[in-house]
Amino acid sequence: MRRPDTTVLPELEQQLRGAALRTQPRRRRLVWPLTAVAVLLSGASLATAGVKLFGDPVARTAPAGNTRSGPGTTVPGSVRLLSLRTADPNGGAPWGMRVWNTSRGAACWQVGRVVGQQVGVLDRAGRFHALPIEQSQCRPLDARGTLFAVQDQWMLANGGAEPWTCTPSERPVPGRPRCLPGNVRLVRYGFLGPDASAIEVGGRRHAVTEDAFLLVDRADFSSPEVPAPIAVVYRDGSHGPARDYRLEDPQRGTTPPGYEPLADNLPSDVSAPLRFTAKRRGKDLIFTLSFRAPVATRRFGVSYRIVIDGPRGGRRCDERMRFTGFDTPGDVRRGQRIEVKLTPGIQIRYGHGWCPGRYRGKVILHDSAHVVGRFSWTQR
Repeated sequence: MRRPDTTVLPELEQQLRGAALRTQPRRRRLVWPLTAVAVLLSGASLATAGVKLFGDPVARTAPAGNTRSGPGTTVPGSVRLLSLRTADPNGGAPWGMRVWNTSRGAACWQVGRVVGQQVGVLDRAGRFHALPIEQSQCRPLDARGTLFAVQDQWMLANGGAEPWTCTPSERPVPGRPRCLPGNVRLVRYGFLGPDASAIEVGGRRHAVTEDAFLLVDRADFSSPEVPAPIAVVYRDGSHGPARDYRLEDPQRGTTPPGYEPLADNLPSDVSAPLRFTAKRRGKDLIFTLSFRAPVATRRFGVSYRIVIDGPRGGRRCDERMRFTGFDTPGDVRRGQRIEVKLTPGIQIRYGHGWCPGRYRGKVILHDSAHVVGRFSWTQR
């Protein structure tokens, strides 16, 4: 019988061998025959080879998307695997990222192990399981359609993200075993925009690939040291910290270089009358706030939200209070009535009443520069 061609897709062959060999505990390490890998790559039957290096795709754990709410649905043909690859400390299939655009002006991404053109996870037998496209990690694109985000994330060495199948902490968690030493990764990555040329961390410079970076290190929970900060080097020679912008108030000046605020496309005057009423329920004073939307919204990240500054908060009324929330989750028609209920629950005091003092609130559209209306009350 003719020996299968072992030169077919050599990069994929090497990754599959690494995935099978290097993710095994030493005492259970198996050596896959080279011919078995070649048979797989040449399209022959896996049953004939006696080895299964590809497992079933991972089941979906997040919604596929909704055309009128959240990030939206995936734009056909927009899924793109970045050329960026980062080695795992233990070797095997490299880490990578893929991104795609959505119908509501967002971009979503996935991070994991890469085999061929797929992003996925490895199981204990070394089989590779492709991840499904799902809208679980997403961010609004800026006004020019560019993705900006910086994230630090704990992930398992096999490429799996939360929910955890083990716990890295010293405290036991019911139903979850302790993670094996060296089985958790600190994954730091970001999408920095076209103005970034490199990053610097721990005295070393790393090139930015397709406006993105990806760092993978063993997570050492026994060390009190914090990870070295990441600085971004921009094409004009300037430097700045690699950090996320304030999603709840993305005004110009608080966003990274090159970011074009979505608010630039909003009218300067978005004011509208507010209706603010109160009703007592036991110790709690329940407020109803309503208004009619002055501007239609159909884009992820452009929403109406409520901001409240209070004298104090917490169960003992001993914490400074700043509440931001009640974002409209989806499309809003111009003139649509929006209503929310405000309870002491936002102070973690439901059933105990509001902390005494003066409260000042406002309804904003996208950022604090676009105020729909203001309200206030005093709790005796």
